[in-house]
Amino acid sequence: MSFKKYHNVPFKEIPEENRVKSKELAICQGGCNSIKRIENTTYQLCSNCSGKWRYHSHSCDVPNCESVADGSMKFYPKENKMLCQGCYESWKRMKFFVWERFVESRHLHFLRPETFVKALAEGLVAGVENPVRHGEIAECHHCHREAKIENPE
Repeated sequence: MSFKKYHNVPFKEIPEENRVKSKELAICQGGCNSIKRIENTTYQLCSNCSGKWRYHSHSCDVPNCESVADGSMKFYPKENKMLCQGCYESWKRMKFFVWERFVESRHLHFLRPETFVKALAEGLVAGVENPVRHGEIAECHHCHREAKIENPE
């Protein structure tokens, strides 16, 4: 499957006579509006904005992920699938080779509580009273021995 790059971007195409050369400094038209080296000369985009707008209007192919390429994050094609930046980073970090296992893992990821604070407020986890710093000697809450604390939480 081929994905169209710079499909339906909300910018005007720069006329050829007004385009800067690749890697020249100019004002980026992609939202950052700063003077940077230009990677995409057709729309005058810096490398960061070019990455964010390259696959505009595509959606992430991972079920439960509702990300759509709207210029707020980068999207990447991977094994004939389109992945948002979060799913792509997860794919790289977990080194999945089977799409179905990756989808299952991401599904479980989206089901988790949004933050630790929310889990604490809902009573899913209990907070630690008087936490100590990493490496200090204190009573371990698991084995109740005095030991060097590796995980202060």
